[in-house]
Amino acid sequence: MNKYGKGILISVYILTFLASLYYFILSSFPSKEMGSYLGKMINENFPKFRASFGRVELGPDLSLRIKPFILKDQPLEKEYIRAKEVRARIQPLSILVLRPLVVLNGTIGSGYIFLRSEIPLRGSSSVDSFHATFKEIDLSSSALNELFLDYKIKGILSGDVQIKGLSRSLPGLEGKVDLKIREFSLNFTKFNLGIREVDLEQLEVTGTITNGNFKAETVKGKGKDLNLEVLGQISLKEPVANSDVNLNLNIISGPKFLDKFPKESPFRAIVEKRLKSSNRISIKITGTLKGLNWQIK
Repeated sequence: MNKYGKGILISVYILTFLASLYYFILSSFPSKEMGSYLGKMINENFPKFRASFGRVELGPDLSLRIKPFILKDQPLEKEYIRAKEVRARIQPLSILVLRPLVVLNGTIGSGYIFLRSEIPLRGSSSVDSFHATFKEIDLSSSALNELFLDYKIKGILSGDVQIKGLSRSLPGLEGKVDLKIREFSLNFTKFNLGIREVDLEQLEVTGTITNGNFKAETVKGKGKDLNLEVLGQISLKEPVANSDVNLNLNIISGPKFLDKFPKESPFRAIVEKRLKSSNRISIKITGTLKGLNWQIK
């Protein structure tokens, strides 16, 4: 056998070995044990939550696949997130610089979340940053906003969020926000604001986060009963519901805007009086996310 024949034979042996190893890894992957490990890890690090996994599999591309992923409240068993499928993989070349780049894809309803995050192997072991892209996420399929803010948000979310400083406290966060929500609805039933809810056909939110302060660069909403614009900032604190709010809300009201206020609401008479002279209303919003104070200018 000449040297070319030996080279081909060696190549066949190597490919056969790699194919056998690949098949062995896929067929012997400990799905049940991996699901138990991931659930235990999340429950230990986040005691308020209980994570459960349907099936945990290793895909042909060696990505980890979870069908479904469910996140619940630990004592009450209330379901906060249900993802039909979550896929996780590590980009191989990123391991060479000791900062593995983990890519997550989650399917929630008819939408999905695409998340990229680096996991440092030197120094702090905690994740410090992420870049999340949302596409057509139905916010009503998740109850996380009720957990953090005590009110209900509905709508279809798309856009990007980039955050740095997760290893520090909330006042140390840096980042950018660029989001759009269509069919937006904010229910105020748990607040004594004298208004039932705000409905918008579309809401656009862009802003920056510097040292934990979110500065609203563009917050505009358009609806049948009102158009609005918000300026100002939110200073993030732990827990999130205690974050300080300092915002100016400018509203151009439609003919049915007053109907949003119950007849017994103390704000209704003030708004009605203002609307007689102009369809523009300016409102100063202060307090915290869980306890907002409104002052009509």
